[in-house]
Formats: sequence, C-alpha cells, structure tokens
Amino acid sequence: MIHELLKNNQLRKTAGVSIVVGLAVVLLVGCASTPVKEVVIKTKPIEIEIAQPDRPREVKLERPEWFVVNSSNLQEFLEKVRKIQSDEPVFFAFTPQDYEKMSYNLQEIRRYVLQQNEIIVYYEKMTAPKTTEEKSEELRADQLKETTEVVEPEEKGFRIPFPRINIRG
Repeated sequence: MIHELLKNNQLRKTAGVSIVVGLAVVLLVGCASTPVKEVVIKTKPIEIEIAQPDRPREVKLERPEWFVVNSSNLQEFLEKVRKIQSDEPVFFAFTPQDYEKMSYNLQEIRRYVLQQNEIIVYYEKMTAPKTTEEKSEELRADQLKETTEVVEPEEKGFRIPFPRINIRG
C-alpha cells in the first residue's frame, strides 16, 4: 500500500517537501533554544628562544710604513725604496688634501663599525636567554597580572536564513 502511494509523483513531492520543512523546523527550534555562552579570551605571551650566532673575530690590521717625501729628502727616499724593492722604485703618493680625505673615510668606517657593534650588543642583550632569576620575576609578574577579556554577543538570539524551496507541479 505504501509502495503504491510512493509511485504517485505528486505525493512523492509533497512528502519530500514535508520532510525538508520538518527538518528545518527542528533545526530552528533546536538552535533557538540553545543559550549563547560568553566567550572568554585569555592571552599569555610565549617566550621564544632566539639563537645567538658567534661574534666575528676581531679585525687585526697591519701597520704600513709611511714616508714623508719632499724635495730635500727625495734622493734619500729613492735609495731606501731601491733597497726595499728592486732597481725600479714604485711608490704611491698622496697630496695633503687626498690624505685628509683618506683619513676622513677611515674615521667614517670606524664610526659605522662602532655603531653597528652597539646595535649588535643591544640585540644580543634583548634576545639572550633569561636567567632563572629573571624568569621567576617575570613569572611572578604574569601571575599577578593576567588579562581576561569577555566578549558578549550583540544580540541574544540569531537568525538562520530559511532555504528557499522551489516546487514545480
């Protein structure tokens, strides 16, 4: 008998619609009766250990020998250079203005290296692993001050959009 009723197309469509509407009503009633709970957000910082690379080795410079040459000691200078080098002397010369420029450049390099060193030392201190004393003090401060945020929903209830069902006969 039920088998014969299900053969009827109109009855089958009506039964399908009734089941869908019934399920939607059950879902809406079930969701509407569930109370909305408060949302509690707790935050706590996590300490990340940052690897400390080894510092580069110190710069070891060699001291060059400087000669101050003028017209009165030019011959003496050429004889010294021939003894140090070979028969044909080769040397580099600066004007006093160029020597000042080179000296200025070296001071700028020194300043830059010192500032970079200060930055490196700062970050090494800030990212160095904490001692047990620092950790215990930080833990104590965290225990005394914990952040808790309660987020309440704006509306007491909420709507679920009802699906549209198109029935063509």
